[in-house]
Amino acid sequence: MARVTKSDQKVELRFKDAIPEWVKACGNDWHLSIMDWTLTDRLHRKQGRSIARYNLSSELVVYLKRVETAPRFINLLARLFPRQSWSSSVREWHNLKLARRLGFNTPRPVAVAELFTDGQNLQSVLAIEELYDMQPLHLAIPYAEQHLCHEQFYQWKHTLLLAIVRLLQSLHQQHYFHKDMYLCHLYIHQRCLDRIPENWDRELHLIDFHRFARHPLTGLWWQLKDVSQLLFSMHNPGLTADDRLFFLRQYLDGTGWLTRPLIRWVVGLRTRNYLHHQLKSRG
Repeated sequence: MARVTKSDQKVELRFKDAIPEWVKACGNDWHLSIMDWTLTDRLHRKQGRSIARYNLSSELVVYLKRVETAPRFINLLARLFPRQSWSSSVREWHNLKLARRLGFNTPRPVAVAELFTDGQNLQSVLAIEELYDMQPLHLAIPYAEQHLCHEQFYQWKHTLLLAIVRLLQSLHQQHYFHKDMYLCHLYIHQRCLDRIPENWDRELHLIDFHRFARHPLTGLWWQLKDVSQLLFSMHNPGLTADDRLFFLRQYLDGTGWLTRPLIRWVVGLRTRNYLHHQLKSRG
């Protein structure tokens, strides 16, 4: 990993925070060069954003989520209201801290910065600790199917689905909504892949909190979105239509009887729309 600083570009620091281990390793002025660090480990780029793995030390590995170019509307808001934070990085930083206070298992937020360049562009970066020795569920479930006998796997995935139901219900009962609720954003430890843990709730971790928010008045809309996204992502190896029905029934048991038919109908419609959009995009 190489660090390069652009000396000819003025940068206005809007927001910065970090844990002591990060500051000790990177210095107090890490925000001046971090957007120009050359990172290649598990690098993924998309639409002015990038995410890459960075080995800070033998005890701390992070993922750096950098936003190099913000949308025009966000840039305009950042110019008009400079005292407020407009970046997704700062929003996710606060959301991760909030979710951890609420008792949910999330990656530890390590460092964050929001910058405004002389080119009138809002940039930001967020470092979150790697979920070491963990697997996302869209990979963990088919792995467990291959390494457990049929009876063990049936019990394994149903106890896991019940844990996901409890997690989702706990979020929604407090009027919090994830808005990116897919299997790939739920992680479990490697040690859970060949056995049923004593407590699934301690093993289940949730990532990607940049859209996380509380909606006490419009909660039903976001509730439907979370459930629909999760059911859509359950069209995954190792899971069947019966598993999706089992999950939905267990989730609906925790809702009011008046809203159950509505949720069941709308969730089914939205899930089919997600699938149709995916098939259309694949040609």
